[in-house]
Amino acid sequence: MSGGSYFISVTIGIIDTNGISSSDLVLYSAITETDIQFTEPPGSNGETKFYDVLRFLMPDKFGFRLSDVITSGEKTYLYEDSFGSEWNPEKLRTVCYIQNVTTKEIYQAGTDY
Repeated sequence: MSGGSYFISVTIGIIDTNGISSSDLVLYSAITETDIQFTEPPGSNGETKFYDVLRFLMPDKFGFRLSDVITSGEKTYLYEDSFGSEWNPEKLRTVCYIQNVTTKEIYQAGTDY
């Protein structure tokens, strides 16, 4: 984070892609905020404290298609975007995962927690 911008660097290590079509793979990066406290409930259920709130998906809700992924070794993806003024930068975290969009199977996930 720097001056209202959030930076993500995701390095993928490819070990074995036998039987996996890279055209079905998508890398998702979710920005979460660990906890948000309101003095008054923002909705109708009475809740005032929320944990691990999804704030943003980078690069967007469609993720980053890995159809160009190499078959072995490592590849790094870099993202940058601004974050909302109401977000607490000290409580922001990143969760990344690779999903097969056809079968919905998650192959790998990681976080900066």
